[in-house]
Amino acid sequence: MIKRIIFVLFFVSFILCAFSQSGVHDGGNYIKRIENNLYIYGMHELRSKTELEKRFFGDFNAPVEFFHMQSYEGASCFRLVRDSLDVYLELKYITNYKEATKEVDNKYASNPLIAHERKTNYWTDVYELVNIETRSFPISEQIADKLFEKMVYFINNFKAKVTPSIRSYGGYSVVFRTVVDENEQWSLWINTPKGDALRMANLCRQIIEDMQFNKLDESKYISVLDTFGN
Repeated sequence: MIKRIIFVLFFVSFILCAFSQSGVHDGGNYIKRIENNLYIYGMHELRSKTELEKRFFGDFNAPVEFFHMQSYEGASCFRLVRDSLDVYLELKYITNYKEATKEVDNKYASNPLIAHERKTNYWTDVYELVNIETRSFPISEQIADKLFEKMVYFINNFKAKVTPSIRSYGGYSVVFRTVVDENEQWSLWINTPKGDALRMANLCRQIIEDMQFNKLDESKYISVLDTFGN
């Protein structure tokens, strides 16, 4: 009897461990897209980006982009940029999110005649007021190639099981985007990521935090990226 109880406890422990290590996203809503990278006259296709994303990434689609939106705190992001001489990560973040939302709140509170416009125009008004700071950090070809390779792998192999009763619309959301060739871009928007999506989001958020403190650690990022399959 004791042996049987031990076996059952071991089996339950094993199952719980297996589920905890699952890479499948079982959290908030998500949207996975494959679309054109270029359209008429060779311009970059930007229609899947929100108005706020366009404030950050509205000039072109980079080989790798990560966008993080935290409810009531604002947004931050980075992208991988290559030019004829260098490869670097470009950090962008909002510096006055609370001030911008407060100004818009006061605008509608002080004018009852336009209060009905709040639902439609609120976020457009906020985005017009935010200040975005940009900083660039040179990186090696090794981390650039690894980041691109693993982002492509991650988006391509993303799996999800979303239970309607636990779908989340608050918290934070992330967007992963990559240009797999000149004509095609892949993107993945997730609210409250779980599984492998959470691991990738945590890595990207760590990169943002490290850039804000000027302490990029490429070896650390590579070790995490290598845990994703080939």
